[in-house]
Amino acid sequence: MGRPKGSKNKEDIKGQSGTEGGIVTEPTQVETKIEDLKKEKSTDSKTPANHDAEVSDEEGRGLESIPGIGPKTAERLKELGYSTLISIATGRADEIGAEMKVGYPQAKAWVTYAQERVLAKMVMINAIEQDKNKKAKQIFLKTGSNALNNLLGGGIASMSSTGLSGRFATGKTQICNEIIVDCLGRLKEKAVYIETEPDSFHLDRLKEIARLKGLTCNWEDLYICGAEQIPTAKAQFLQYKVVQKKLEAGEKIRLIVVDSFNAKFRAGYSRTEMLPVRTREFAEHFQLIEYLEARYNTAWVLTCQTIAAPRPDQGLGNMMKFGDQFYPVGGDLVLHSINTWIALSQIKVELWKATLYDSSYLPRATAEFCITAKGLIDGVR
Repeated sequence: MGRPKGSKNKEDIKGQSGTEGGIVTEPTQVETKIEDLKKEKSTDSKTPANHDAEVSDEEGRGLESIPGIGPKTAERLKELGYSTLISIATGRADEIGAEMKVGYPQAKAWVTYAQERVLAKMVMINAIEQDKNKKAKQIFLKTGSNALNNLLGGGIASMSSTGLSGRFATGKTQICNEIIVDCLGRLKEKAVYIETEPDSFHLDRLKEIARLKGLTCNWEDLYICGAEQIPTAKAQFLQYKVVQKKLEAGEKIRLIVVDSFNAKFRAGYSRTEMLPVRTREFAEHFQLIEYLEARYNTAWVLTCQTIAAPRPDQGLGNMMKFGDQFYPVGGDLVLHSINTWIALSQIKVELWKATLYDSSYLPRATAEFCITAKGLIDGVR
């Protein structure tokens, strides 16, 4: 059988316009066609199509740059899921030959040529140059709390994913609101809010934070993927594809918030026998997220619901590891896939605590903050 084709969707971008002092006051709603949500196909995330142009010949002919492949053969390959040179280069010659009904030597020649084209574009650079390039590009989104920003090494980093885990009412969504306002108001760049649960996004709250901070935001630069078009985890994946299309079209999107990231997984894969399927679905989500954050220098913030330890005696171990008795739903794959983890908890009526419990480069530490009408501020005991 051919490898599964990537999910396709057609999105409508509807601007809800209004003005407030000359500034657009409504975000743009990003919609996904309902027929795409009903397909329930595997969400295998292939290498995005624009890779084809990167590794094709100067004429940009893609698959047709391979000797022996003309327009009709290229179309047949695309129908089977081999839409880019990279998909040919990473395919097996015997499978491609069987699917295309051509001899093994012919298929092997296609694979070999594609590998040569792809490898010609792949490079290694020394550590100093890589570090310099990354630091020149990386951007930090501020949370409003200096203590929390310092905990994060300067703020929420681009080219990276940050997980916010915690029970209800621990400040996950409020931190998201804060960094969205910072992205639009201070950086003057665009953001996307993927709302997987109804009524978690409130534009009035963002306007309040911006007004009290003295920031002017163009709310048309904020795109919303509404909860009404995200009934399942597979539909949630389609929202990333919508974001991918906008990025490939040249949109200067810096921040993508998924609130909540694991809610649909929790509901859709609840039985024990479904855990392997859930793990595979998580992996497909992260495969695309990781590509988009690295390729387009975007920051991904994923809020994650938590679960209590199955046994009472495991609570202390969770406290030592996660800074809380509750830990993110999703298992080791989710924990491994997010770059920086913050556990949130409320320790007093008006005081919250953030514990950085995992990062590849930041030390474990805690910070305290308050949530006010103005957003986050440093906590005072």
